[in-house]
Amino acid sequence: MIEYLARANVVAKYKPSALTTIPATGGGAQRFADLIQRKLGVSLTQVKEMDSVVAGVNFILRYAPELIFSYDIERQLRRPLTAPRPDDSQYPYLLVNVGSGVSLVKCTSSMGSYVRVGGSPIGGGTFWGLVRALTEIRSWDEVHEITRVDGPGDNTNVDLLVGDIYGFNAADLPALLSVDTVASTFGKLGTDRSFFGPNTRPAPSFEQELGDWDRDDAGGEPPELQQRDSSSPSGEPLLTPTTARMDSAHRRMTRRDTPDPSVGDGDARMRRASTAPAAGTEAPQPIDIVRSLLLMIANNVTQLAFLTSKSEGIKTVFFTGGFVRNNSVVQRQISRSMQYWSGGHLPAYFMEPDGYVGTIGSLQHSSQLRSAAALASPTKQ
Repeated sequence: MIEYLARANVVAKYKPSALTTIPATGGGAQRFADLIQRKLGVSLTQVKEMDSVVAGVNFILRYAPELIFSYDIERQLRRPLTAPRPDDSQYPYLLVNVGSGVSLVKCTSSMGSYVRVGGSPIGGGTFWGLVRALTEIRSWDEVHEITRVDGPGDNTNVDLLVGDIYGFNAADLPALLSVDTVASTFGKLGTDRSFFGPNTRPAPSFEQELGDWDRDDAGGEPPELQQRDSSSPSGEPLLTPTTARMDSAHRRMTRRDTPDPSVGDGDARMRRASTAPAAGTEAPQPIDIVRSLLLMIANNVTQLAFLTSKSEGIKTVFFTGGFVRNNSVVQRQISRSMQYWSGGHLPAYFMEPDGYVGTIGSLQHSSQLRSAAALASPTKQ
């Protein structure tokens, strides 16, 4: 992008006075500042990312509240925020910014004051990392196709539901649960299904490994217990029987994962072991895995937001950030989850210009900087 702007000589299209202060926010504002200076001859004024986001949200709240909306889950409708309330009565609000991780910020006034009240490392970066680790998906275009509301993918193919445990005709369920509630993300993959290819066998459980050690090594101690600490006067074993068994089982399981030359390429064998179904079973599809991961992150973020709002006494919650932006599946799930936890008393709000909230906020800082510069400069009579 910087190279393109330099070749197109974009800077020449603006008045020099308009380029004296260029606000920039986010990690790129620091990483690329020197490159932009060299290629474009423009100096950046770095604005803290959260300062920009908070200022942007405050600006939209005051001047364009119709761009803020919530979901009516029962009617499947988007509801715009009502007209702004007078003065600062909409404060404090909780801003949940879901990027690579999650930041929870309590915003206390229209002047931009805020305090961080929580956060989590489980966010959009977690989602993308798990998608790449568990599937062959490598582009955001594929993810966006899967994450359309009417797109492919069914999380119930991999998630264990309450109905799978109690039965889908169960009437007397624990409080706040329905048969469609996810009881365990990816739970079906660890219970009634097995995914092994023709050249592999199911890996034994850890308890089975310990039992194998008892049978294989009957009549003698394992090497771990035969080792003695020469520096110990009492000659006590370095490992207890329990820890020795665990270590022995761990090493056996590790050796089992070592590629077998007789099978062929080790990586290919392991891929077959994780994707090829055995007879009568069905391997999980990437589209189902992606949908499950989306809901897992969305539910986790929402519960954290709800608990934080309760502890801070906050009645308004806004969700922003790359993981939420233009993602109807995530927005609807956050709304559904917030309705569930709050009993319908605390809606989740989103913003139409989510991708530009930080930009809007940084421009507010730019205006403040220009005003300060004008006051500091002597005026001509």
